[in-house]
Amino acid sequence: MQASDPSSIATMRSKQADGLRAIIECRARHHAARFARPSDLQLEVVDGSVAVAQALFTKLLDELVENAFKFSAAGRPVRVAGALADGHYTLTVTDQGAGMDPAQVAQIGAYTQFNRKEKEQQGTGLGLTLARRITELHGGQFTLQSQRGTGTAVSVQLPEYQGE
Repeated sequence: MQASDPSSIATMRSKQADGLRAIIECRARHHAARFARPSDLQLEVVDGSVAVAQALFTKLLDELVENAFKFSAAGRPVRVAGALADGHYTLTVTDQGAGMDPAQVAQIGAYTQFNRKEKEQQGTGLGLTLARRITELHGGQFTLQSQRGTGTAVSVQLPEYQGE
């Protein structure tokens, strides 16, 4: 399946992830437990469905939530919110972690890791890029707001599944 082929994109957008509340709560709790920070997790999620295959939605969610826990300190909240409005489901993950400066935000791309000498990072640096690409391929909007020393908020707005 080619990500640039219109028929492949149409096929991807015809898939559905439903029961989002259960998926989001389960995966967010999993990551909070993995980082030994269950008390830092704040959930504000409503149910809904999106025009994205469940496996891809879960991958997008995992990348965002894992990053939030990875780059914020224990005792600092990680907020995961999901809301349905105007035919879209908006997932927002907010942390009070290291944050990024504007130049770093602008450089988000494959294999980009920031401040490697200051903070050892595991992985390839693909997390935010992958989440953004999944969002865009499904006709959604990806927004990242970050400030160095204050934290990061990532919002993903995906089309609600309309059925066939």
